[in-house]
Amino acid sequence: MQYKQSLYWLRKVIGILGLALPPLLIFNHSQLLSSMSHYYYSSGGVFFIAILFAFGLILITYRGYPQKKNEWISDNLVTTLAGVCIFVAVLIPTQSKGSLGCLSFTDSPYLFGYKSNGLLNTIHLLSAGLFLILLGYMCIFKFVLNRAAHGRNRLFRSCGFTIWGSVAALVLIIAYEKLFGDDFNETIPAYVLWLEWVAVYAFAIAWLVKGRIKEDVMRMFGSSNVKKFLVGIFKISGPKPKSPSRQIALILCVQTENTEISTIEQYVTKEYGHQNVTFNHFQFLTQAEIESFNNRDS
Repeated sequence: MQYKQSLYWLRKVIGILGLALPPLLIFNHSQLLSSMSHYYYSSGGVFFIAILFAFGLILITYRGYPQKKNEWISDNLVTTLAGVCIFVAVLIPTQSKGSLGCLSFTDSPYLFGYKSNGLLNTIHLLSAGLFLILLGYMCIFKFVLNRAAHGRNRLFRSCGFTIWGSVAALVLIIAYEKLFGDDFNETIPAYVLWLEWVAVYAFAIAWLVKGRIKEDVMRMFGSSNVKKFLVGIFKISGPKPKSPSRQIALILCVQTENTEISTIEQYVTKEYGHQNVTFNHFQFLTQAEIESFNNRDS
């Protein structure tokens, strides 16, 4: 359990840093630049470098869950590759040319910065893009291995496809600019920044949810009558396409003084899509059963 708690903590750190990154960059520099990467040359550069390096360190040290037989790539490999990519994107920053706004460090060389270099700029773009693609892959294929969490899995897939959609939109727009010589910034100023922001927030939300942030929020801001968490077995009956007519669902519930069966029934019905939920089979789980379930959770 201690190992799982450390995983939850790392996931929440990644999510919180992701949510904090775009506002910190913009509020510190007080100008819209063409991309997040251009804030490397601004007064917000310290946040850009620090947070991306933190991403890299956490992702490289993140081990995730052991690789299962039906998985062709492990959590560890995906996150390690993502961590390496973000390190490369920081150590080989984007060129300062084409920033849209004023930069703070252009008169003299700033760390590894440069005004214009096609090769280095391409390496930076590819590294940053692959970083986002890998995080999208985590959301779509790795975060959904717990088949019982239908609601969360829909959220994870939505976040993953949002990340991939943002990257695809960037590729298409940049290709259009190269082919026709247009500058899409004239239509939507700082379009790269906005699409990057969408992608970063998508993966931040996914990692926060995967880190069980909801439980932390409930503990911090929940009503005073919340007593404890209970894990129970509910036997759920009712037809469901391509599924057994009866199945066991493991549900995490919050026991409060005012909790009514109808409230829990509504939750189960909404989460699992069943119309007939019987609670006469409810029972507390043994510690062994809880640990067995936790080991299945990804």
